[in-house]
Amino acid sequence: MKPRFLKWIFQFIASGSTSIQAEKYPTKYMLIYSLVMNILSVCFSIIGIMILSIACFTYHADTNEYVWTHMAGSMLLQYLLFSTISEVICACITIRWISVALNHPKYNEKSSSLLESNVSKTPA
Repeated sequence: MKPRFLKWIFQFIASGSTSIQAEKYPTKYMLIYSLVMNILSVCFSIIGIMILSIACFTYHADTNEYVWTHMAGSMLLQYLLFSTISEVICACITIRWISVALNHPKYNEKSSSLLESNVSKTPA
């Protein structure tokens, strides 16, 4: 594998990992970091969708005969395209959830965690 593909794979893994960390420890900074990583994930996925779409439309078998390698190549391209579209949908849903969490009216800017803002303070 070429190094740039490894960077893309790392970016997708980091995007998912930050989303999980933001869910477990919902600080404002972790949510913003997760939001940025998911936006980058969507950008890279859209580039991948364009490349795979071009590859799917330009892929053709050299012969008119049934050759299993040509069919496997075509099916692999379609599977990768479907997986990339699924990644975009999941990342967009996650971006929407994070945006709602950051704009929540009960969130107190002084608190370091979203969990602290949910604790009601009763007078003593």
